[in-house]
Amino acid sequence: MNPFGIKVEPFPTQKDLSLKGFANRDGRRTILELFFSKNVVTSFTPHKYIFYIASTLICLFTWRRDNIKIQNSLNYGIKVEGERYSLFIKCAKPSDAGTYCVTAANEAGKTSSSATLSIKPEPMQELQGTICVPRDISSPITSDEEYLSPMEEGMDFGSPEPRKIIDTRFKEPPAFQVTMNDQEVIEGQQVTMSVRISGQPKPMLYWLRDRMTIKTDLRHTVRETEDGTFEMTINSPQKLDTGVYTCKIINEYGTKQCECKLEVKVPPVEPGLAIIRPVKDITADAGETVMFECHVIGPLDTDVDWLADGKLIQPALLNCKMHFDGKRCRLLLNSVHEDDSGMYTCKLTSAKEELTSSGQLKVIPSIEPLFTRKLDVLEVIEGRNARFDCKVSGTPPPRVSWGHFDHTLVESDDVRILQEGGRHSLIISHVTNEDEGFYTVIARNPHGDAESSAELYVQEPRPAISSQM
Repeated sequence: MNPFGIKVEPFPTQKDLSLKGFANRDGRRTILELFFSKNVVTSFTPHKYIFYIASTLICLFTWRRDNIKIQNSLNYGIKVEGERYSLFIKCAKPSDAGTYCVTAANEAGKTSSSATLSIKPEPMQELQGTICVPRDISSPITSDEEYLSPMEEGMDFGSPEPRKIIDTRFKEPPAFQVTMNDQEVIEGQQVTMSVRISGQPKPMLYWLRDRMTIKTDLRHTVRETEDGTFEMTINSPQKLDTGVYTCKIINEYGTKQCECKLEVKVPPVEPGLAIIRPVKDITADAGETVMFECHVIGPLDTDVDWLADGKLIQPALLNCKMHFDGKRCRLLLNSVHEDDSGMYTCKLTSAKEELTSSGQLKVIPSIEPLFTRKLDVLEVIEGRNARFDCKVSGTPPPRVSWGHFDHTLVESDDVRILQEGGRHSLIISHVTNEDEGFYTVIARNPHGDAESSAELYVQEPRPAISSQM
């Protein structure tokens, strides 16, 4: 286990897109990347060792061969360019073979890494002077694994020798063709960040969040698509994944990076279904308007039903109105009758729960006759049935009689008179034009009487639509 704040490791290949990061004593990160080119080279050819450093602390670097410190000389060049540190062997000779070691040190500690260089003879090459150049220095770099570095133009090794003209067709700094965009998602919603890059040799690519290297795992996956786009996908992102994401690309000729912000929001938690204020008991006089109310909290998909004595209420039959605004459930009963007395229940239903709250309604009947529901005007097509309905309260219950103009109606083949509790009905079968006019219902008891009237209109039958055109 390395106790120091710096870690030196071989530079990863394109297939491994993670960096190594370690915390210094002050909590800041130090990242040191190192790679070596081919360790077997031909005699009298240039050779270069390169590594990159991204550290929050200033580091001191030392190169050694077989434990002997290397200084800038005619054959050895040590160069620092931003994050790139290089050791260049101008003309590798058999005597240059050995173990090369780079040591990095700062106030947090030090560490090192090494590689062995072997020199093989080149019998076909003629030696001319002390400067040797590869036969095809401009040949393309075909492998990211090799990651070779062509000789740099104008590298100064301490001698006034003239600069060589190098073919730069395959020397392209890294660049972004497509960059990332800011994103805002809900927890659990997959996130994909993508870039398209260029550069020769092909740049190495890294992903970071808040300057911390992202390691590939089950939640973080990285891939290159067929069209050359690089994607980093976060599966099932969480709130802690919020931050600034950086894509960093590096090759021998430079470093570029682009950033985007990701905000992962926690989905709003829907409250569980609960009754804040239950339904209350109500006592009312016949003819009054009554309103049951229930205050609730719950999810948006909450459904509300009202029941009377366990039976679902149908507003069209009970002369009532229902309203629910997400917080208050209301049932409005117009002109109640003693027959409306009973248990009224508010039933709340969500995808996960069901709750009920009930209240008792007690309606006190009137003394004298009182119509709590009066007759309504009717329009009926000739030949069909007409039905008048009313409700009357009183103590004792009133007796009811029906009339058409001044003619008292009695039951016959075409006239039926019904009573169900306080509800009274008159049904006229197969109406004709002679049945048009005013109908009156009169309610009497020992304390008085009351009446209600309405008109019946008989319409001519609609002509049948012919099927022949």
